[in-house]
Amino acid sequence: MGKVRTTKRGELNGYFKTYPPASPRIDALRHLHIVADTFVQMLQHRHTADYDSSTKWTRTDAIEKIESVEAAFKSWNAIRNEQAAQNFLVTLLLKERKN
Repeated sequence: MGKVRTTKRGELNGYFKTYPPASPRIDALRHLHIVADTFVQMLQHRHTADYDSSTKWTRTDAIEKIESVEAAFKSWNAIRNEQAAQNFLVTLLLKERKN
């Protein structure tokens, strides 16, 4: 899941650099970017918390992380029925196979 979300975040970053015109589809993609980006960031923070005992987490750090996850959930709720979100869910189910 992390790889899929990292890939999607990269694709969306590249697409946004083309400065697409404003539209409902672009709004949905921006929400999807928030979801993917937050997942990747939180996964990185989890690895840091699990394996880097030198990192000190403050209450403020924890609150900021919680707020970013809450924002990602709000973004998901805003787009969960959009085609871009549904396509994203399908990609999470597909497993890349090596021959």
